[in-house]
Amino acid sequence: MINKDKKDRVVRQFVTYCRMALRYEKINYYNERKRMAERESHMEMFSEKQLETVDKIFDKYTCLFQFI
Repeated sequence: MINKDKKDRVVRQFVTYCRMALRYEKINYYNERKRMAERESHMEMFSEKQLETVDKIFDKYTCLFQFI
């Protein structure tokens, strides 16, 4: 049987591992959100011609999905 000190050490190591894993997952999450925000386009950034193109594409797909 594992003595108490060894068991406590293993538990502390596991807790440390979990904290590190969560910390780096949090960093990855924030970095991904930052990347997504940088790639995001706002409607104000588009020219009139680009907006018309988007409208045409949207209308095309809207018509296709009405029959499904």
